[in-house]
Amino acid sequence: MKKSISLISLLLAGSLYGADSVDTGKYYVGLGFFNGSGTETNDWTGGLNSDTKVDYDAKAFPISFGMVTSNNNRVEFSYTNADIDSDAGTSYDIVGVDLNYDFTLESLQVDTLLPYIGVGVGFYEYKDSGTIYNTQGNEDLQGIAWNLNVGLLYEITKDIEFEAAYQYKKITWEKLESVNGSSSLEVDEKIHGLYVGFNYKF
Repeated sequence: MKKSISLISLLLAGSLYGADSVDTGKYYVGLGFFNGSGTETNDWTGGLNSDTKVDYDAKAFPISFGMVTSNNNRVEFSYTNADIDSDAGTSYDIVGVDLNYDFTLESLQVDTLLPYIGVGVGFYEYKDSGTIYNTQGNEDLQGIAWNLNVGLLYEITKDIEFEAAYQYKKITWEKLESVNGSSSLEVDEKIHGLYVGFNYKF
């Protein structure tokens, strides 16, 4: 799965980069804070286990690096280590990288306030899931995330901008099979919340 993740990320990065030319010097780094909630669903097939859902709170400080295209859209890579605190009393981390493409809505721009809508894909690891789900070799689950972002960019100075957004993420983890093949488990996450941060352009 790691090879598939690497190949998909390279292909997606190439296709997004080729979609628009990038103006030289229009790059940025960002640091923000995400505060939201989510639901983990355990869907069993076969066996005697019942399906379960657990709600949780999620917090993270994403780090990003982005490029501004010639038509003012954005290609952004980000790293996230989300702290999860579930209503069941358990805590764990979800760690991964995202590649998003943001379409700016210049027709709706007011002064230096620019709205955007973004979509993307991510690749994540569910820390300690090997122990939680007793996977073979206690290997942590890996999964693919699908992202949707709607936000605003506010230019404070020529080099610094403030960003606020609503973010939604759905992560589908690897499917788990029982040793004798009599049952299987599919785990997924749905996370949403508010992101605020600052970007430094150079």
